[in-house]
Amino acid sequence: MAANNVPILILAGFRELHDLDSFFRGKNLQKGRLLFEAGHVYEVRELLDSQGSEVTARCIPQTKINAPARCVKLSIDGRRRIFAGSCDCRAGIAGKCKHAAAVALHTRGTLTLLSPKKKKAHRILTCCKSLSERAKSIVTEVPYNGYQVQYGLLKEPSARKAFEKKHDVNVAQFGLVVCPGEPWLACSPDGIFRDEDGSAVLLEIKCPFSRRQQSLTKRPLLKYLCGEDILDLRRSHSYFTQIQICLHVLGLQRCYFYVHTEVDSLTIHVKRNDEFLSSAVPKLRNFYFELFLRALHECTDM
Repeated sequence: MAANNVPILILAGFRELHDLDSFFRGKNLQKGRLLFEAGHVYEVRELLDSQGSEVTARCIPQTKINAPARCVKLSIDGRRRIFAGSCDCRAGIAGKCKHAAAVALHTRGTLTLLSPKKKKAHRILTCCKSLSERAKSIVTEVPYNGYQVQYGLLKEPSARKAFEKKHDVNVAQFGLVVCPGEPWLACSPDGIFRDEDGSAVLLEIKCPFSRRQQSLTKRPLLKYLCGEDILDLRRSHSYFTQIQICLHVLGLQRCYFYVHTEVDSLTIHVKRNDEFLSSAVPKLRNFYFELFLRALHECTDM
């Protein structure tokens, strides 16, 4: 709850909604699930106060991908139940349409409100073309999460529990963490835990849809894995960049990269690489201040 009745705008994470079956009638919840699983929900945000909260979002129509997105609003009580809503579609006066259902399922099924941007740093560092064009593309890109991304988000909580059981640790969860002294840089860790020595360790979870019912050692390997008898994380992959940036932001030295499927799991220890960071962070800093902010200014002036 917000202190002193000051509303809080939540953009990085939120608690799930309850009793959706009692609010949405007929087939709207089923149709909304199709929209949600197809990644049609974006720009989700929640305004929280002492009485409850209001969730707003946009939803792309299912059969008209080029049509304007629907604007959805859901009113949530203190028990995380929907008591009112609205959508600007013809069936959305009471907020019980399929678009509203998709938004509700999005808040119920994911830990973050924003489209994952974890590959952004890697795209900048490995860009072979114009960095100015890369900055413009990042500013103007439309969040769109396909079923593979949604699968990973939905499976992350169960994977985290499996990791805790396998390694006998308790994992703490966080939202968006801003880098101290460098507020332009941030990360969203999947978790942090303490090892046997009491040192804090980063946890990064991956739940690959393509191997959901297969062994992780099956050849060919997942594109981010390498090695023969002992598998390792490929240093040229975006996941390595992602982990190194997270370690830098959090001030940590090690990460457990945990790959989880329904039939197998794999833990890879990744150490902080200061040589990589000494080159990557200045490049990202220059990109942000010299190119990204300029592209953002030009976009807002259009």
